[in-house]
Amino acid sequence: MAKNVTDRYLLLSIYNTYYDSFCSFREGKKDRKHVNYVPIDCKLIGKKTGLHKDLVFGRLYYHLNRVHGYKKEDGSLVPFFYPKLGEDKHVINFPLLASILADMNSNYYKFVIPLALSMTALVISAMSIFI
Repeated sequence: MAKNVTDRYLLLSIYNTYYDSFCSFREGKKDRKHVNYVPIDCKLIGKKTGLHKDLVFGRLYYHLNRVHGYKKEDGSLVPFFYPKLGEDKHVINFPLLASILADMNSNYYKFVIPLALSMTALVISAMSIFI
């Protein structure tokens, strides 16, 4: 069966891969034109996550862009992901990505820590029955 990863894992892979690129932005440098939008390689992210490159693109463009893009008070749209922005291809709003990932991590740990504590309590209770 083909592997399907969570949005959190996909975004974490993008964040870890392109964090240094985001931080190294300099005006006039040729790697990208925009401060907040970082071009990504869907094929590379696909290799790292075990997904096909078109699935990476599709999830970013069709799902995550709709969920996490937003409209400012003046009515202008702030997309999470652009298929093409000027000369840059497959660009992601990196500060927005970092915020979304921080929120996902917070929610993840709110679930995992109580679950782990509950499982530990269950194991201790089961062991106490046999002692």
